[in-house]
Order: sequence, then structure tokens, then C-alpha cells
Amino acid sequence: MLIRIPFVVVGPDVVASDEPHPAHITTADIMPTICEAIGTDIPRGVQGRSLWPLLTGEDYPEAEFDSAYAEHGFGGLHYTAADDYDPHGDGLNPAVGFDELNGWSQSGTMRAIRSGDWKLVFDMQEHGQLYNLAEDPVELNDLFGQPNHAEIQSKMLAKLLGWTLRVQDPLPHPRRRYKLKSDERNYWSPYR
Repeated sequence: MLIRIPFVVVGPDVVASDEPHPAHITTADIMPTICEAIGTDIPRGVQGRSLWPLLTGEDYPEAEFDSAYAEHGFGGLHYTAADDYDPHGDGLNPAVGFDELNGWSQSGTMRAIRSGDWKLVFDMQEHGQLYNLAEDPVELNDLFGQPNHAEIQSKMLAKLLGWTLRVQDPLPHPRRRYKLKSDERNYWSPYR
């Protein structure tokens, strides 16, 4: 699961920097950022957060951006090398050649969190992977389940659970006697 892809923004009011920003962001944050940049409200149900304060040099809640969340998979069980799998039966067009979005590559369900130098991946069968990306950038040394990494594993699992709860679809909102409390920038961390 790829996490840590460069993202570059240039435009009016955007403060240039020679160094990468330390915030962890996702592609879900692009739409709310554009909404704030053009002066419109973020629509209800949007999961991302506005990056506008980060891009314009304003104060922002650092805790809000200390991690990023990712999802992968269409569901069901993971296909393995032991399975008889026909990619053409899965709808692969032979004229296209390789299709990375197929039943094999998208089988199962995984969720991941990146925070600091750490990355945790967890799947629906309760299998985990934990990597220290500063020491192991190509993710060859899985530290999940190792006693000397139990504390960071526990913290990362708690962050992953928090993110899993945050991204649940809040729509439709009840119409009577209930007003959903939300931040204008879709932030979850208190900061003002």
C-alpha cells in the first residue's frame, strides 16, 4: 500500500518552501482545500480537511496532521498464489494488458495509518504489518507483534481506530432535533 507520495501546490497566497512540509495529508484533503481557497463552504459528508492554513503559512493544529489514513480493497478474502484465478474472467481487457484494479490486486480489505516515521497496515483477518520507515524505507522488516515494539504498535492501532471512526459516512443527517457539530475546516483536533 503506497503512502508518502509527494504533493506540490503553487498559486496565489501559497507560501513557497524549499523543505517538505511535515504534515501528513491525503488526496481527500484536496477538495476541502479548494473550497476554502475559493471561499465556499465544505459540503456535508466530505471526509477531507482543508490544507489552506498549511499552504498559506497560517497557524494550524499540528495534531490534526500528525497522521494520514489510507484504505485498500474491494472486500472479500485475499487471493493468494494458491488460488486458481483467471484475470480475463474478472473482466480484464486483453487489449489493455495489465490492470492494477482487479479482483486479485484489490481482494480483501486493508486499512493503513502513517504517523511520523511509522506505518501500520491492518486487514480484515486481523493480520498486521508495522514498519519504521526511517530505518526500513522499503518495508522489508515487519515489526508487528514484536514485544519490543508493542507500545508503538498499540499507539498506531489506536490512531487507526480513530481514523476508521472519523471516515464513517455521516450522511444523511437526522432532520429534527439534531445538529451535527463539525469544524469549518473538517478538523478533528481542537486548536483555536
